[in-house]
Amino acid sequence: MDLDLDLKSFFDKVDHDKLMHLISQQVADKGLLQLIRRYLQSDMVKGKQRIKRKCGTPQGGPLSPLLSNILLNELDRELEKRGHKFVRYADDCSIFLKSKRSAERVLHSMPRFLEDKLLLEVNQKKTTICRPVHYNLLGHGYVASYKKGDKGKYRLCISKSSWKRLKEKIKVITRKTSPIPFEERLKKLNYLMRGWLNYFRYATGQEKLRYLDAWIRCRLRYCI
Repeated sequence: MDLDLDLKSFFDKVDHDKLMHLISQQVADKGLLQLIRRYLQSDMVKGKQRIKRKCGTPQGGPLSPLLSNILLNELDRELEKRGHKFVRYADDCSIFLKSKRSAERVLHSMPRFLEDKLLLEVNQKKTTICRPVHYNLLGHGYVASYKKGDKGKYRLCISKSSWKRLKEKIKVITRKTSPIPFEERLKKLNYLMRGWLNYFRYATGQEKLRYLDAWIRCRLRYCI
């Protein structure tokens, strides 16, 4: 089972004192610590008003993802200590358990850890327990393995939304009415597919890729 953990308004709720305490355990430079504190406390602009920031990190700031990982590294350590398998990207976290009962037990205990130790709040409405086939994270999902002897096992796959976004990008490049030289189209397609295939190299989808190849060749014929 997959426990999809959602943190409520994470970037708005990061506690400055807690974060600075964690940073100070690794950074001794007082000047740098003071600069980070000032960054965290920089004013927010709402309409024509400047509002003092008492908690949270500046969204869209280049430093915010790094600071969030410093704080949530404590969550990673706790999950590793408990022996759980998990995937986390920024504030998106999925924990994989063997049974629904195990998932419910973790769902009951993790909010206590996050609220007491990291001063973060779990969004109970958006935190869900689901089967692997309903799991999606960073463009990936799971499908059941139908190999003999693989009952209850799953394979990593490319999500439907990822396929859809890829096809939309290909349509733009291969649109017959676009005034793009044919060689330029090929360069753009190669650039797109090289990056896309490298990103999804661990996921299954050979049948769809063969279909996609034929579909792209068909669209390119009308561009010559």
